[in-house]
Amino acid sequence: MAYWAADAVRHGRADGQTGMAKVFCSEVAPETAIDAMKVHGGYGYSTEFEVERLYGTQS
Repeated sequence: MAYWAADAVRHGRADGQTGMAKVFCSEVAPETAIDAMKVHGGYGYSTEFEVERLYGTQS
């Protein structure tokens, strides 16, 4: 969706497309971070891995 919005901006004004992409990405990011934590298991909670940092910014 972000690429679709960027292409629309390249061809002119795309306020609707960019707004929809912004809302969609902000809703999907926390869900994706939680899924990544589940996949990585205990390593997802370790500060040595980037997954924990991504999850921490979503909270």
